[in-house]
Amino acid sequence: MADASDNIPGPSRAKKRRWEDKNPLTEAAIAKIIEDELFDDLDSDFEFVSEDEYVPNDDTSETSNAESLDEEENIVLIPTMQQATPGSKVFSFTKTECLLQPVPGGEPIHYFRHILTDNYLDEIIAQTNRYAVEIFLRSETKENSRITAWKDVSNEEMVTFLGLLLHMGNIRLNRIQDYWKTDPLFNLRAFANNMSRNRFLLILRALHFAQNPDNDEVTPPDRLYKIRNIMNLFNSRMGGGKGHTEKVVMNLLGGMMDVGHSLYMDNYYNSYELAKQLAARKTHCTGTLRSNRKSFPKEVGSKKLKRGETIAKYANGIMIGKWKDKRDVVYISNEYKNDMVQIQNKRREIKSKPLPIINYNKYMTGVDRQDQLLAYYPCERKTIRWPSKIFVHILQLIMINAYHLYNKYSGTRLSLYDFRLSVIGSLLKQPPKPDSGFTIFEHTLDVREESKKGKVITILVRQ
Repeated sequence: MADASDNIPGPSRAKKRRWEDKNPLTEAAIAKIIEDELFDDLDSDFEFVSEDEYVPNDDTSETSNAESLDEEENIVLIPTMQQATPGSKVFSFTKTECLLQPVPGGEPIHYFRHILTDNYLDEIIAQTNRYAVEIFLRSETKENSRITAWKDVSNEEMVTFLGLLLHMGNIRLNRIQDYWKTDPLFNLRAFANNMSRNRFLLILRALHFAQNPDNDEVTPPDRLYKIRNIMNLFNSRMGGGKGHTEKVVMNLLGGMMDVGHSLYMDNYYNSYELAKQLAARKTHCTGTLRSNRKSFPKEVGSKKLKRGETIAKYANGIMIGKWKDKRDVVYISNEYKNDMVQIQNKRREIKSKPLPIINYNKYMTGVDRQDQLLAYYPCERKTIRWPSKIFVHILQLIMINAYHLYNKYSGTRLSLYDFRLSVIGSLLKQPPKPDSGFTIFEHTLDVREESKKGKVITILVRQ
């Protein structure tokens, strides 16, 4: 029975799939899909009060006269420092900091393979071998094509392939083929000694992460279906979740709530409703906030501030504030009040900043640091397809996460460069010692004759 969708005007599925292959998603389009998938504005009915009006009591009737106060009283320049936030609870951290799963070894490769598990590799190997057969069976495949010599990839071979792929991030060359050149200007023996050029390019061509739908099957509506399995495997290994912004945070925290953790997030995730839910689970949160959230207090958004001024509103122990620096900075916290703290900048100038912003900048630099570390050894190539680019990015994240875990729990510390080299060396076969370029000869001493004065003449003979 024909599918009802076959009668829908427009290109056939086969033509649509060929069009998608010829018009791959750009990096910007991929990022937009992910953002559209996760973003969801949260809404709730509540009323904010100013800092001066706030009374730490759940009875909202005591703050019903908030609107009668002069708006100028909402501006807080530099109030007296206080330890506790009005109406906020302080949750003591009760857990012991440790790895949730023990690492079976103390070397860098053990931490790397603790995240990149065999289950992860098995999924990639199965999909790659299946896709290679699909390519081979295509009618347009030529007899002299490399794919005709295809042999299934084994676990050991895939590990070697990934090691070479990561090593390309350490040694940057313009073309992939250059890594196998025997020219003295190149001569990178680690690549040719571990895998032939044709085999590497063949695996790269067939690298696949999800089964393609048949011609009589509907293309999945998820445009990231070609890499979704790998993303889910990585997120599940790192304690991830999926859904809208609120669900993402709650799922990612998992069993880490109710023990007093402090969480720092950017404006993509933060909202009043999320801060309220986290407070109910004894978890602090602080971060920047989008002013277009439906739950954003109008008094904060409409107030015009001079540089250095700030305004704050409170509700249910949650503070939403705005501070004027070079531009308006909006933030939210269920842990800190809107204290202004004096700090010294790089020019040794004394400036005042809100305490939530100071701590946000202190702890969120780790995210920027991760992006910086990823940029040091890029493995992505313009020639590879976009699902493979996402996979390479995930592979880089695995390396960065393993690096941080190693430095924190192994008892020793390495630079990222040395950590990468150690992992890559373990993934690859041990390369032979490099040739020094000199020929070694054996030499012997031979007595040839005696001089007229009776001295023995000794000659060095090369054999």
